[in-house]
Amino acid sequence: MNEKDLKEPSVPEQEEIEEYVYEESTPWSEVIHSVFAAFSAIEDIDMAMSSNQDRVRIKRIRRKGLVLLDMGISEIYQDKIEEYGIEESTEDI
Repeated sequence: MNEKDLKEPSVPEQEEIEEYVYEESTPWSEVIHSVFAAFSAIEDIDMAMSSNQDRVRIKRIRRKGLVLLDMGISEIYQDKIEEYGIEESTEDI
């Protein structure tokens, strides 16, 4: 072997790559629309004819969808309360 074969290959210098983190928040209107689309997709499924695993999935979709709806409507409500300066009632509906 000659001396050239023993040298480590040179690695060209890499330019510093700036990493951009772009986080786009999904508007609540899109989230609410997606939840209603999911609810529509599972609405006509016959639970009696579904497998056990499908029933668990459907219940999970409904549960998570309701949580998302609650969060989205609450945030939209808060934004409108602040925007219009309306005092919020302390009574729960």
